[in-house]
Amino acid sequence: MEKEYLVYRGIIRRVDELIMPVAKELYDRRASRSEIESTVNKLMRKYGIYQRLKKLFNRKTSNWRSILDANIRKRLDNMEIIVNLSETKDAIKIRKEAEGNFNKVAGNVESGIEKELSNGIKQGIDFEQLRQKMQSVIGKGRRGAYAVANTGLTAHSRAVNLNGASRVGATKFKYTGPPAEREFCQKRLGGVFTIEEIEKMDNGQGLDVRFYGGGWNCSHRWTPVEYDND
Repeated sequence: MEKEYLVYRGIIRRVDELIMPVAKELYDRRASRSEIESTVNKLMRKYGIYQRLKKLFNRKTSNWRSILDANIRKRLDNMEIIVNLSETKDAIKIRKEAEGNFNKVAGNVESGIEKELSNGIKQGIDFEQLRQKMQSVIGKGRRGAYAVANTGLTAHSRAVNLNGASRVGATKFKYTGPPAEREFCQKRLGGVFTIEEIEKMDNGQGLDVRFYGGGWNCSHRWTPVEYDND
């Protein structure tokens, strides 16, 4: 944490010393909002402020990208033993979706940084306030990246289990797990469904219910309870 604080401090100090005076001068002479924003953004890029903050974010989230990627790659490398063709396609799909969501989080961090820095400079807030705003933006992005990794890992685990159970004749699955908070999960927890019924479900988050259950960070599972030979 101390090292991270010093990195933030160094980045924001550059803003304080190199960009704040220019922004204040523009503000004092009542420059237009668009001129202030344009000038601030040019200076941010000139002095590498956005790039440094994005690098800090990427360093904080690369661990989760690696864990997710390694977990799915390990499954794919052993697919002749543990997965069929359908499951391999599911794993690849989940991995691509996770990468796309990582990129969305990174994009949100970049736009958040631009917004907070521009607003903070125009408002003339002090160094410590600006540092806290940047820390908040990066922190939000870090939590978002964790959600992507956690959701992706759980989704892949569901895909492996669901496909494996179907291969040995499972026909019905019970929605199991901890007490539910989401309405979607509350309505289905403890219920028993066919795979066709599960495929028709909508969790309202645009995520495949077979693999993502109720959506982001969902910890519920599809547990096989009936088989063809029962």
